[in-house]
Amino acid sequence: MAIAPTQALLISHDQSILDLIRLALEGRYGIKVSTAASFQDVQKELAPSPDPRYRVVISDFALAGRQLASCRPTLARDIAYSFLAEEPPLHEELPDGTSLFEFIKLPFDSNALFTHFESRGIFAPLPTAESDQTFCRIRTTFLLSVVPLCGDIYIRLSDTKYVKLFNEGTVFDEADAKKWGEMKKQEYLYLRRYHAERYADRLAGNFRDILLAERPGSPPCTDGLAAQIAENPAVAFEAISEVSEAMGFSPRVLKLARAGVEVALVAVQKSHNLKRIMNSMARETGRYLSYHSFLAGHLACLIAAQLEWNNEATFEKLMFAALVHDFTLRGTRLADVRELKDLDNLNPKPSKVERQEFFDHSLRAAELCLRFKEIPPDVDYIVASHHEKPDGSGFPRGISGSRIALLSSVFIVAHDLSEFILDLKSAEAINKENLVSFFEKRNYLYTKDSFRKILKIVPKLKLD
Repeated sequence: MAIAPTQALLISHDQSILDLIRLALEGRYGIKVSTAASFQDVQKELAPSPDPRYRVVISDFALAGRQLASCRPTLARDIAYSFLAEEPPLHEELPDGTSLFEFIKLPFDSNALFTHFESRGIFAPLPTAESDQTFCRIRTTFLLSVVPLCGDIYIRLSDTKYVKLFNEGTVFDEADAKKWGEMKKQEYLYLRRYHAERYADRLAGNFRDILLAERPGSPPCTDGLAAQIAENPAVAFEAISEVSEAMGFSPRVLKLARAGVEVALVAVQKSHNLKRIMNSMARETGRYLSYHSFLAGHLACLIAAQLEWNNEATFEKLMFAALVHDFTLRGTRLADVRELKDLDNLNPKPSKVERQEFFDHSLRAAELCLRFKEIPPDVDYIVASHHEKPDGSGFPRGISGSRIALLSSVFIVAHDLSEFILDLKSAEAINKENLVSFFEKRNYLYTKDSFRKILKIVPKLKLD
């Protein structure tokens, strides 16, 4: 009996690519997938046949693309051929008549792969009850800090398909982190939301261990998260943000947030080196909100110190405000929007509801702060004012400089400076000349009340 034409053949010498595509296709479509390391291994199987063995062939273009194109007249025409490539090759690089082939852009993106096949009617997804609402994402390297694992861990193949990789209780080690994080390019893995509370408690315990290790005479903290935070303190904010997306800003998450703010403050006090953070950003993408939030808090504390407001209470208020000021945008496509004018750059265009949601996000974050007496006083006002401008052109209330409190003024300048620094996109660009440039470009705006004094401090900041 002939095998039904519901299979896929993958040709690549990159085992990580083979594994990811195989998992994606098997999980999404329930098909059987075969793999090969070269075109020669399967050339005979791709010949025309009344009962074709494969329905699709996906090949690494660099490995077998030109060979497949050259053999076009001898290949079965009822098979869909696709090439994996970072960029489609120029037409003159291929033999004539390559319309039989299509290209899938690397790096691998499972949703793009599914769209490629489903839009052409080649495969249809299996029905599934899973959804993004069932899972919360966890940075793969964070799992080193919660061993043995506090719940089953999954890989996300699409918006609706997740496959279990590790069972609860497994010891996730450095080899696992390297395999899935570096080799298979899975920056995030996934935990079921009903296990998120366990994860939050473990994470809070890790933060406490990091703080205890700072006490004189205490042994160093060997936890994997401690090393990541030492390299890049913004990691602490990202860890808290992921838990808050899964659980909401609950008392349990607030407990975690307080510990994370303390860890961030310790990191700031130990080093002002923002160039190191920028170097980390060059290696990592998709984390604008966490980096922006941490940088805003870090810079606010540096400015406050220059103003001789050197007390822990002030630093805690500023860092807490940095952590929560955009909390209500997390998990939405508005998370990377900076100003009202940037809404028009979204595709598709934002709805009226989305526009209002962004316009009100600072007030909603402030209301969130007021719900918990454990959050330091003044944080709600700092958060509510972070998009205001001294000339009254800001939002949502349009208040002017004389009505903006001192701490809020510090945070507004720090918030603006953090976005300026992130736009530099290079650690080498964090220098005195660019800080002076920031001062000169905003001198017209920050001319009133306390803002002028705060702005003059910016070129004097020591950032390395």
